[in-house]
Amino acid sequence: MMFDQSPDPVFPALATLTTADLIRITGAKHVEVLRFRHKPGQRAVLHVATGRGQDRREGAIWFLWPDKTERLRQANPGMAFDPLSGALFEAFPNDHRLPEAARFLADAPELAGDLMGAPAAGSPQLLRYRPGLSATFRWTTTQGSTHFVKIARKAKVTEQADLIRRLARQLEGTGLCVAPVSGTAEAHAAIAYRGAAGTPFDTILSTCTEESLDRHARQLVTAMGALWQCRLAGLPLLRKEDYLRRAQRSAEIIATADPTAGALARALMDKTAEADPFLRDCPIHGDMKLDHAFPTGSDVTFIDTESLHLGDPDHDLALLDARLDIGRIEGRLTPDRCSRIRDTLRQMAGKDYGWFLSLARIHAAKYFAQRTMPDRQAVLVSLLSG
Repeated sequence: MMFDQSPDPVFPALATLTTADLIRITGAKHVEVLRFRHKPGQRAVLHVATGRGQDRREGAIWFLWPDKTERLRQANPGMAFDPLSGALFEAFPNDHRLPEAARFLADAPELAGDLMGAPAAGSPQLLRYRPGLSATFRWTTTQGSTHFVKIARKAKVTEQADLIRRLARQLEGTGLCVAPVSGTAEAHAAIAYRGAAGTPFDTILSTCTEESLDRHARQLVTAMGALWQCRLAGLPLLRKEDYLRRAQRSAEIIATADPTAGALARALMDKTAEADPFLRDCPIHGDMKLDHAFPTGSDVTFIDTESLHLGDPDHDLALLDARLDIGRIEGRLTPDRCSRIRDTLRQMAGKDYGWFLSLARIHAAKYFAQRTMPDRQAVLVSLLSG
């Protein structure tokens, strides 16, 4: 089981890890690697699931510098150290870079009122975990309402809540809504949103009738246009160097996973860095995905809006465009549906759309570079050569 084809001399065990190694490191009988991140010479983390069925748990295997590894072992007795590989294992919610997650779960009964406005019907259920970065939970109240609580590293949740509420007021009557904030817990870096009604667009666009496909795609684009028309003070501005820096990090992850694909990613980065696109500034989602939008009748609700920035609308469009290929590769969208949806997206595109699409293809390739799959190189090359 080889995760990275470019061996890291600081973490030599990373390139030759086997399933037996993962079992030894975690102490579990069954281990599945969900995704991994690697910054050569600095650190690597494998997001893993251990056990099966009701015994399934998530956690993280860390490869860090020896001196940092030793400091963490001393400070965190709950960490498991594997002397053969030098790796540390933390079972969620333990996370030395995201200690707020464990504090949130420990204090959850007392936080329910602040976050949801009512007592909880049970414990928060983990939905999504990004080791060292964030964790998202589904939580319900005794009144039956569903909320989603997000814990993010260094999050300024009070500022986020104020921004979302101001945006919601501007969007009234436009056909676009944002999932409303139901509460915050600053000390726990926690912000809670009411659950969005309906079914996300990734499911709708993959299962709707052929006759309704174009209508649904237009509804999504129209909702995005409503966001772009807002005037919202206080949003961070994305400049050319910001777009490039984000894509460069994705390109580095691709290069560690596969040198051939890494060379293609670097070539795309060089090409985009040399160009001089005209950049527009308006509120954009910043992390647009088909499953971040929920249509309910004539309205659409966006979720995960903590990624809001001032930026170019083509960034949102290009991210969706590239995500269509992820859906196609994973078998959720047919090539024909991808083409028809893409045609609708590109009707809204600006003159420098190709610049943003090159960067979005790099981000889409990173999605697969962080996962283990038998035909990974072919998938990466196809995305970066498209």
